[in-house]
Amino acid sequence: MKHLLIFATFCTLIIAFVGCRENKKNAFPPMDGDFVKNSAGKGTAQVWGINFDVADPVGVSAGSHIEGTISSDFDQSDVWNEITLGDDVKIRLEKVPGNTITFKLNGKVLGTIEVGDIVVIDKKRNVMVNGTIRQPESTAP
Repeated sequence: MKHLLIFATFCTLIIAFVGCRENKKNAFPPMDGDFVKNSAGKGTAQVWGINFDVADPVGVSAGSHIEGTISSDFDQSDVWNEITLGDDVKIRLEKVPGNTITFKLNGKVLGTIEVGDIVVIDKKRNVMVNGTIRQPESTAP
């Protein structure tokens, strides 16, 4: 009987541990390291665990504005974050329940991105995500 009790306790701990790991996977990306800066002709940002590198932003402004509801379950978050780097670069990240993060640059949809992605925007405002060129999605009917 004693061994059965120890076994049951062990199984309960294993199930709890696996359950906690699954919840961390779905948690909203950590934001404690987020920053937005613009200096020496280069804009850089880390927002929601996504890194941005912008060449030659016009002007010196830099910042971000976030609105919406951030849920502990990433899939249920309904939030957007607008990042400004200079006067000519406006990045918008949108997360709605049930969908991934939509990435927009200056109002143009450039698909989706996720935590850990690296976004590079050159002087001509061409966009590469993880080394792959992104084109704006077609807005034709």
